[in-house]
Amino acid sequence: MTLSSSRDPFFLNDSFPTPGIYSLSSDLPFLETLAESLLHSTQKAPLHLSKYTILFPTQRSLRAFKHILGHHADALFLPNLFTLNDLAPRAEDFLTSLFQNIPFESLQELSLPPPLSILRGSLLCAEALRRGGGLFNHTLNPEAQENLSKALLETLGELASHNVSLKDGDLHIPETHGIHWEKTTLFLKTILEIWPLILKAEEASDPLTFVQDRLKILSSYLVKSPPSTPIIVAGIRGLSPVFISFLKTIFNCSKGVFLVETFSKDFKDTSPQSLSPSHPSYELTSFLSELNVSPSHLKPWPFVLKQKDETLSARLSLINGTFPVTALNQKEPPSNIFHSLAKSLENISFFEAGSLLEEARVISLRMRHVLETPQKTAALITPDRRLAHLVKTELLKWDIIVDDSGGTSFAQTTVGRYFLKSLQTLLSHESPLLLISLLKDPLTRLGMNQENLDQALKTLELYALRGLKPSPGIPSLRHRLGSFKKEGDLALNDSLEIAEDLLKSFEEITSPFKNLLENGAPPAVLLKSHEEFLKALSKTGEGDSLLWQKEEEAEAESLFQTLIQETENLSPLTRSSYGGFLKSLLTKSTLQLTLPEHPRLSILGLFESRLLKKDSVILGGLNEGTWPDLPHANPWIHKNLREALSLPPLEARIGVSIQDFLHGFLNKEVLLTRSKRTKSGIERPSRILVHLTTFLESQNLSFEQPFEILLLKALTPPSSSLVKPPEANPPLSARPHRLTPSLIEMLSKDPYGFYAQTILNLRPLKPFEAFPTASDFGTLIHTSIENLSGKSFLPSEEVLRKEFKNTSLYKALSRGEQYFWAHRFLCILKNFWTQHAKQLQNPELLTISREVSVSHLFSISTNPKSFEIKGRIDRLEETLESFHIMDYKTGSLPSKIAIETGLNSQLPLLGLLLKETLTSQKRPLKNIALSYWPLKKDAFLPLNTLKNPETLIENTSQMLTEILDFFYNTETPGHFRATPYAHSSYAHLARIQEWAGPLEALLSESSPL
Repeated sequence: MTLSSSRDPFFLNDSFPTPGIYSLSSDLPFLETLAESLLHSTQKAPLHLSKYTILFPTQRSLRAFKHILGHHADALFLPNLFTLNDLAPRAEDFLTSLFQNIPFESLQELSLPPPLSILRGSLLCAEALRRGGGLFNHTLNPEAQENLSKALLETLGELASHNVSLKDGDLHIPETHGIHWEKTTLFLKTILEIWPLILKAEEASDPLTFVQDRLKILSSYLVKSPPSTPIIVAGIRGLSPVFISFLKTIFNCSKGVFLVETFSKDFKDTSPQSLSPSHPSYELTSFLSELNVSPSHLKPWPFVLKQKDETLSARLSLINGTFPVTALNQKEPPSNIFHSLAKSLENISFFEAGSLLEEARVISLRMRHVLETPQKTAALITPDRRLAHLVKTELLKWDIIVDDSGGTSFAQTTVGRYFLKSLQTLLSHESPLLLISLLKDPLTRLGMNQENLDQALKTLELYALRGLKPSPGIPSLRHRLGSFKKEGDLALNDSLEIAEDLLKSFEEITSPFKNLLENGAPPAVLLKSHEEFLKALSKTGEGDSLLWQKEEEAEAESLFQTLIQETENLSPLTRSSYGGFLKSLLTKSTLQLTLPEHPRLSILGLFESRLLKKDSVILGGLNEGTWPDLPHANPWIHKNLREALSLPPLEARIGVSIQDFLHGFLNKEVLLTRSKRTKSGIERPSRILVHLTTFLESQNLSFEQPFEILLLKALTPPSSSLVKPPEANPPLSARPHRLTPSLIEMLSKDPYGFYAQTILNLRPLKPFEAFPTASDFGTLIHTSIENLSGKSFLPSEEVLRKEFKNTSLYKALSRGEQYFWAHRFLCILKNFWTQHAKQLQNPELLTISREVSVSHLFSISTNPKSFEIKGRIDRLEETLESFHIMDYKTGSLPSKIAIETGLNSQLPLLGLLLKETLTSQKRPLKNIALSYWPLKKDAFLPLNTLKNPETLIENTSQMLTEILDFFYNTETPGHFRATPYAHSSYAHLARIQEWAGPLEALLSESSPL
């Protein structure tokens, strides 16, 4: 149908460039020049500005152009602005902007089935892979499945955009290729055949086909009724083949005006065949070739109202010399660039950071410094989304909110992390560490107010979650809570009951979702059940759920409901597969938050940065593989097949990345940054950076370093400073008057630990999911030996093994570790019984006592109040002539030097306490023997009896007096020290690394077993 358009006499004159294709030098501001050109051509009739139609490559450039026009008083009306990607969805708006009185029947022709979303397409491709039937010899992990489905969807789109179909002749696989390529290509051919059926079942059209069909309809209208008003295609230099036919139609109509950016001055005699695909000019020459336009036909844009910036002109000459059209590897650059080299390097700096975080900090300092100058603008341009996220976070230190044009991954939002954290907790069978992290999340309420929830979580953490790893599941945690109940302790029992009720509520809330996970369910059902679970988990005492309640979470909720719809009618997922599916789904779902754009700062990707000019630009992430992004091999189309199908080379992406860099390089102030090391390892500098720096080095030149390095050093606190050790001097009333041998030993080894434990009353918390240590095993052995000593015979191995299996230590071990420790447990008990039986054969033996308590009140000159030392003897044997003190040792025995110097004084101190106890009880004194009883699994070891016990006891008495005299002297503050042989649980509180030598501090904080 032919459309009618009124002829406007204004556009019959020569006030605007005639139809054709024009070039604008890249050292000029593209959008400002275009805006000034339009205003200049419509200055006599400002209302005619609304009759122009302009196509831009990106939404960001469209908004920037609109912002530029908005600052001009003459711009009473704006042109009709479109982006090329939005042209197909807004085809009706495009037609109505060009033609008047469009019949309804014409618009109806644009009615097509809605395009299949990218997410739904990716999910359907993943579904096809799961049903691939023999394509893979193993089950794909979620990450591999995601990568393959994404590549499959891109391949289908690429084949559709180039109107390529696989024929039987294309299935020939070269002998040099593996047999899997034959399966892969056959699978791809099958997918191409059934893809239309899939789209029909989805009642949708292929996204690229949808665009092609709509643009064909628009093209037919433009051919039948050429528009009378100009259509300007601004800054589009290369694109998907689906747009080429439409752009050809605009180019051939009477009012089509194309304006492109060019870097090279020697562009006239080039062609795509003469350039490497990785050359920055390859994209533009290919675009011109598709339009059947020779580069020599490019005409300069006639409206250049601003005088060129000398620095940018010199920089453009540098680009032409280092990135020539002929070849990137030419040895001698043109001689005319040398005189302007110094000028071209003005306001360009380069920073090579040691880490990604350091790079982000320097970038954020540059952006923060820009704000000190009124009206000055800045932009970070980078393809590295991790770097962009770090810079965005660093800017928050100054309350500067900058929107990232790349959007925010759903998985990085508060709600997204809540979904992943909750699932991870359930998949781990309520691992204590993950469970407490979930229950302490700000969104979790469990139907309680915050104060009551915090109190219940404190009890749950201390009594059930910390310590040895429990058996999987909530019941084991509830059983552990019940084991701490004490008769008569009402406060403790009530707290434990509240914690048990909390676990019971959590178990009831998770039950429906866990049942679906165990039995398997479709993804949409699992997502909906997961949401209901989190709504119940986040329900407050008033009955309101905190999920989706914040204002910024409204868009996240809308996106999540979309995800539920997109995942309908897919194969059921099981417990093992849903975790990877959810993580992949939330990670690749991008949330475009409606945050207000910062008026002067922005973070842009490469595509969004096109056509934009800023006062200061940071080109970040200049590492090989990031910028440029190296082409990845397509797992569905091998190289030979790609060439046979005449598909564009993958290396063309490199040239596009280089061209984006050169565009950013042509700004007034430029900072180049890269990181030597990232999470991926040591990085190589970008080939673009190497190309530039190599040329500059040949001229004995280099980029300047940014002054932000000095700012970063000034803001970074020194790594170390000389401070004095703490000198605590608490009042005498605060110092303990009841001690134990272990505390006395601690006072000599770790003074600060003694101070923190006895005076500050600090106790180290048990770790979550603790692995049993030698100390835990020693405690278990001591308890078992105490029970065994009272028996007249050694129980059978089955009884002992059953006893060990009932302990919490056994349940915290893996299966292999359980076998190891069970064997060790049995061997030690057997060896103990052998020694025990030998001791019973002593004819002079009178009595054997176990767990004997001994204590004595001591008085010293510096403290008028006496103090008590109380200890416990593992085993005490009384014979006719002596008392024999025995200390069970499952670990290594103390050395002779450690005992004599008092570093291991517990056994001699027990001897002193026994001696004083006998004296106070007026019992006859006997000789005192001191022995260590080794408890080893390998072989039977005799008692290690100490020589000269009386001398050791006397020396211990003198040492005790000296230590306590010093400790109870309020005139002398305690000097704390870090001893390399003493492990301390309080070393971090003593801040030893600040005042001790680095080696001493390291040894102090190490934990020898």
